[in-house]
Amino acid sequence: MSSEFLANFTQAFSYHQAGEWERARALYSEILSIEPENFEVLQLLGTLEAQCGNKEQAFSMLSQALVLKQDNPTVWFNYGNVLNELERYESAIDSYRRAIEIKLEYPETHYRLGLILNKLGRFEEAIKSHSEAIRFDSGHKHAHYYRGLLL
Repeated sequence: MSSEFLANFTQAFSYHQAGEWERARALYSEILSIEPENFEVLQLLGTLEAQCGNKEQAFSMLSQALVLKQDNPTVWFNYGNVLNELERYESAIDSYRRAIEIKLEYPETHYRLGLILNKLGRFEEAIKSHSEAIRFDSGHKHAHYYRGLLL
């Protein structure tokens, strides 16, 4: 890894964290033009595109990241969020479940899974998902709220 690459990556990530998304996108894209299979940059650019509401671009970047590395629960979680936004609910469920297989104790994944299951009328499964979110974070107020509505 060159010092120029590291400097660009660090700067892009700093822009991303600061909400300077256009500048971050430009640097991430520059890095990908040199290293098109850079997992970290693909997943960060996918996340950025999701944050900007660019669902199709987010889907593309996160899909490419998952081809390279399938054992990252954060990417599966973000992919599930994008699939949900694209109204591809069954695929989003699969993505969240994959994230849970990798990292069971992440409450937000259980919560988001419960929201989709509820939307699809799969209430018992939704209750279980919200209960799991609460098990891993007893203070997860949204999971408590939606679980309470379903009981």
